[in-house]
Amino acid sequence: MAIVRPTLVYGRYAAHSQFMQMFNVARLGVVPMLKVRVMTISAVKLTELFARLHADRPRGLYMYATECEPVPISRFIEDMAKALSRRIVKVPVPNQLLKLALPSDIKPLYRYVGVTYDCGRMRSMVSGLRFMDEEVYENALFIKRLREMHIHGD
Repeated sequence: MAIVRPTLVYGRYAAHSQFMQMFNVARLGVVPMLKVRVMTISAVKLTELFARLHADRPRGLYMYATECEPVPISRFIEDMAKALSRRIVKVPVPNQLLKLALPSDIKPLYRYVGVTYDCGRMRSMVSGLRFMDEEVYENALFIKRLREMHIHGD
C-alpha cells in the first residue's frame, strides 16, 4: 500500500475551474505577476510514479508527489498566453489584493501557497523532475479547442 499526496497536478488535458480561470486571463494577454509559488506535479510524472509504484509494490509508503521546486502561478498564465500567441502585459499584483480577488473555489487552496514538500522519495522513483512548460502550452491549446467545440456545437 502507498499513500501518495499529489501537489498541484497539471497537464495537457486539465480543464477544471482553476485552469479555465488561468486560461481566461491568458486569453487577454494579461499576466498578473503574483508572489505566489506552489508545488506542482505534471500528470506525466505522476503517471510515471504510479507505474513505478505498481512495479515495486511498496508496503506502507507515504509520500508527496512533487517536482521539488515551487513554481510561480504567473508562469502558468504566461505559458498559456504564449501558447495562444498573445502579446503579454505583465501586471504586478500585491498578495493582499490577490487574497481579496480570488474566486471562491480557489480561496481554500491559498493555504498551500509557499508550502514546500520533501521530494526525496519522488526523486528516487522518477527521473527528470522539472516543471514542464510544454504541458501547460498543450493545456492552453486543449482548452481553446474545448471552447471552440462548445461554441460551435461540435
